[in-house]
Formats: sequence, structure tokens, C-alpha cells
Amino acid sequence: MITQTHRFNSRRLLLMFSSLLLGFLATGGVSATNRNPVADFDGDGKSDISVFRRSDGYWYISKSSGGYSFVQWGLDSDTIVPGDYDDDGKTDLAVNRIDACFCVFETANTWYIRRSSDNTFLTRHFGRNGLSLVTPMPADYDGDGKTDFAFYDSSDAGPSPGSFRVVQSSTNSVVIRQWGFNTDKTVPADYDGDGKADLAVYRDDSFFGSTQGGIWFILQSSNKAVRIEYFGLATDKVVPGDYDGDGKADIAVWRPSNGYWYWISSLDKSFNTYQFGLPDDKPVPGDYDEDGKTDVAVFRPSNGVWYLQQTSKGFRAEQFGLEDDVPIPNLFVR
Repeated sequence: MITQTHRFNSRRLLLMFSSLLLGFLATGGVSATNRNPVADFDGDGKSDISVFRRSDGYWYISKSSGGYSFVQWGLDSDTIVPGDYDDDGKTDLAVNRIDACFCVFETANTWYIRRSSDNTFLTRHFGRNGLSLVTPMPADYDGDGKTDFAFYDSSDAGPSPGSFRVVQSSTNSVVIRQWGFNTDKTVPADYDGDGKADLAVYRDDSFFGSTQGGIWFILQSSNKAVRIEYFGLATDKVVPGDYDGDGKADIAVWRPSNGYWYWISSLDKSFNTYQFGLPDDKPVPGDYDEDGKTDVAVFRPSNGVWYLQQTSKGFRAEQFGLEDDVPIPNLFVR
């Protein structure tokens, strides 16, 4: 069982102030939002059952509005980074590719976007892999309705500070903000309901010698306040989402060992649990029934079946995909 607590000892206070310091060292502020459900490729307000197949570079989409789509976009070595880059309410096919060498220690990242609004292609060079580790973190960081090019930059020597680096689509300017450590899991989402996702990391506290579990460090974009919550275990999958439909992302985890989903409702602060899934499943939370609430859902690689527990339409199962496919709604599960 996991619990929520606000008690700190001196070591925890040190961790808290280290994250505070990382925030204050930044230049400017960033915020993020994804106004559309994850993997909504047809723009009907519902998450679509969808996979990326590395063996052939195809995106396979079962449209919630009806029909299927099969589009080749990307290579097996690409990192897929879908998002609404053109603000048309549809998720665009997108990949991030390490493809150009500048020196023996450094390579460049190129983003390749297939825009759904006009079926044109967009490329952008942004991000480098060299002596640092770069993880793509696309989201709408300036609240203009477009997904921005962004990544989390950190060192492989740890623990060491990490930084969010964002190209704001509204101004085409780069914003850099230090937040968290390279040992953290990045989980930005709109935790305060202001229409912008907040910078957030989930820290496995056992790395620092604790037995209490995970810590959430959230920088709220609405008031720049730092929120710290103790919730989850080191082995949990972090699955924040709006499970209560109040417009705020809830702190949530999925525990593979017992198949339980645990979350704290931002609406009434209640503690919620729901058993759904097996240890080898991949969690694929999304709004599959268009009621404004995140549904608990899993993809089972062993049989290629999606199991959804929709909050308004009940249970649903659909076979779609192969064992080695990448389920799109699982991309940002940490």
C-alpha cells in the first residue's frame, strides 16, 4: 500500500531545497499542455488504439471515428514523438532522429513531422547528443495549442542536475530550465488546471538510501509554487492523467507486481485504487470514450489485445498490434 504524507526529515529537506534551487537558477519560465487526448489522430476527442512497428517503420491506427490508417513514417532507430504540432486538434506523426555528426563526441537531433492539417512535412534541428543524455519531451510549453520541440538534457554521471530545453512555437525562442536530476523520471502534466502542464519529475527515493518510495517534485505554472508529494514505489510505472475529469492531472502510478492503479484525485484529494492488468502488460492510459477522464487501460504484448476500462462506456477489448509493437499511448509512461 502506498500513502501520501507531508513529513520531512533533514535529508528530505535538502532534496527539496535542491530542486527549489534548480528552479530558481533558470532563465525564464516554461509551461506545457496537451489540450487533446493522447494519440488522437482523427481529431474526434478520443484516444485512438495505435502502434508503431519498428520492423517496417509503419504507424498502425485504429481510428475511434471509424476505419484504419497505415502510414510509413520513421526508421527503426528513431524515437517517436507524436503531438499536435500544427494546432488542428489532431495528433501528428513525428519522429526524432540522431542523424548528423558534428564531431567525434557529438551528434545532432532532427525532428521530422508529418502535419495532419495540410499533409506537409516539417523538419527541425534541435537537440544534441554528446557528453550529455538527451530525451525528447514534446509538449505545448507556451500554451498556444501547438506541441513544441523539447528535450530533457542531463549527464550520465549521477546524480547530477537535468534541464528542460524548449523551443516555444509562439516566439521561436529557446527556453532552458533546470529541474530535477538525471536519475529522476520526467512527468510534466497540468497538475494545477491552468491549461499548462507543469514541469515535474518523479524521484525514486531509494536511490538516496530511503525505504519510503517515490517523490513527486512539481513546479506549478500558475503560481510558480513547488509542490512535493510522496506517492508510489521505485518499481511503479508513473501514469499521471485526469482520472476525475476536473481538468487537472492526478498523481498516479501503476504497479506491475499486482496490477493495481493508484491515484490521488485532485478534485477531492481522495485515494483511489483499481486493479486492472497483468505484470507483463504495458499501461496505455488515455481518454478512449471522450468523457474528459483518463481511462485505465493496458496493452498485452503476448496476444496483441488492448484492454480498456472506459469510465463512461465500460469494458472494451480489441486485438490490434503485434508483440514487438510500440503502443503509442504508452510512450510517455515512465
